[in-house]
Amino acid sequence: MGIDPVSLAIASAIIGGVSAALGQVMQGRERSMAQRFDSEQKQREAEMYRLSGAQAETKRREHLTSSIETIMAIRSGRGVGEASPTGMGSINEIIEDESRDMRTERINYLTREEQANLASRMAMRQARGSLLAGYLGGVSEVASTGFRIGSLRMPRP
Repeated sequence: MGIDPVSLAIASAIIGGVSAALGQVMQGRERSMAQRFDSEQKQREAEMYRLSGAQAETKRREHLTSSIETIMAIRSGRGVGEASPTGMGSINEIIEDESRDMRTERINYLTREEQANLASRMAMRQARGSLLAGYLGGVSEVASTGFRIGSLRMPRP
């Protein structure tokens, strides 16, 4: 006595369906984990830009202070008063130029930081979407298997 071919087909469909469903779920989870990792990398990148911007601004401020101190020392050594209009004009010009450069550099770092934050949020959304797609793909495989089994059990005319 052999195995009933319909029972064998049903068992085969169940095994295939469950395997396909698990594969869909695992694939979705793996994609989700990779995208979460990418999101974390982008967060670290954003933090790096924030810190680099602060360090660059501090360095520029130190350089500006040093330049002004040097100019003041040279002027003092030559006997030029600190309040002379020409001297104050050049110092104010240096301060304005350096301040403008600092603002520009800061905006550049803030823009890079924001881009990294946006990329991080997008990767996190993709991670959630991949996970959901994996589970929905698994449900779809189970449903498809159920329909295949149902069609095997239906009597043929």
